[in-house]
Amino acid sequence: MRFTKSTLVVLSLALATTAFSVLTFGKKAGSISDKGAVATVTQMENDSVKADTAGDTSYVERNYADNFSGGSSWGNWETKQSILADMDTFVRQDGLWKQVASHSSQLAK
Repeated sequence: MRFTKSTLVVLSLALATTAFSVLTFGKKAGSISDKGAVATVTQMENDSVKADTAGDTSYVERNYADNFSGGSSWGNWETKQSILADMDTFVRQDGLWKQVASHSSQLAK
């Protein structure tokens, strides 16, 4: 129930872009909200990693826009629905946990 490496890269880039946009375009001189925005996005980053390692799909369900789309440098595009579908790695069948999906990639040399 883990995100693929490309998904984590896309998510990190999306959250970093959001934080940058909030800080750049939403900035008011001397605004305390800048610290709040950074803290919120940082917490979202941390929560997304915890949810991923725990296989918790509720994070994606709660925090992704229904029209979310993300791309990777490999040319893959994902939606909220495809991310949720990819997280269904382990299921309980006949009283036993069974792995129903996985992915692996060779690291760049």
